[in-house]
Amino acid sequence: MNLAISIPTGDLSSSFIEKVRQIFGHKKVVLLPEKDYKEILKAKRNAEYLTKLDSSFKQIEEGKKVAFTVEELEAMAKCYQLGLWEEAIKERKELVEWP
Repeated sequence: MNLAISIPTGDLSSSFIEKVRQIFGHKKVVLLPEKDYKEILKAKRNAEYLTKLDSSFKQIEEGKKVAFTVEELEAMAKCYQLGLWEEAIKERKELVEWP
């Protein structure tokens, strides 16, 4: 379990850190600046995105692709904005499932 707590630096005392360790048992407690924490989260999101891109490129190389007209994409965007995405997918199911 990951937990992020934002605490002003002046409030960090050894007794606070000890309380946190008591709450979470013998698990490691890591303190780092919020800026660093946000950079770690950003790097994780970027890595996940790059993994998705790699998967997409692999699917394209394997001939697994779907083509839509501009009109179809605009209709899907409108359905998404109106909260009708699930219905739109059901209607176009043959286009979004791989053979």
